[in-house]
Amino acid sequence: MAAQLATMMPAGMPPIGLFRTFAKNLPMTIALSNWGRYELGRDLTLTLREREIVILRTCARCHCEYEWGVHVMVFADRAELTPAEVTSLTCGCPDDPCWTADRDATLIRMVDALHDCDDRMHGHRHESATAPRSGAA
Repeated sequence: MAAQLATMMPAGMPPIGLFRTFAKNLPMTIALSNWGRYELGRDLTLTLREREIVILRTCARCHCEYEWGVHVMVFADRAELTPAEVTSLTCGCPDDPCWTADRDATLIRMVDALHDCDDRMHGHRHESATAPRSGAA
């Protein structure tokens, strides 16, 4: 288990709590590691900066404080995100003055649109699930 955990973190960093929890199921951890290497690796079609914009905005919108904190701590500096950008991703909007690149603002809008669509879908599923069926006796 220790060897697997060592492959999941940058050299010299102890494994985060989430990975230690996953490691209790070694086959799942190995599968997750392969997926994670792609999602966090150089082969992803997004740049490091773009990936972190999407992850941090998604975490903020979904109230995933733990994952948000891990990504700020480990990747924000590497992604060259400024403190103003991290703040905006957390509680701002794509029109904030820190977003000077159209692509960055577009990524934020896309995350927001997907998140908001998901909220509408939750309501739709609830209405559909609780509506009486026609012809029901």
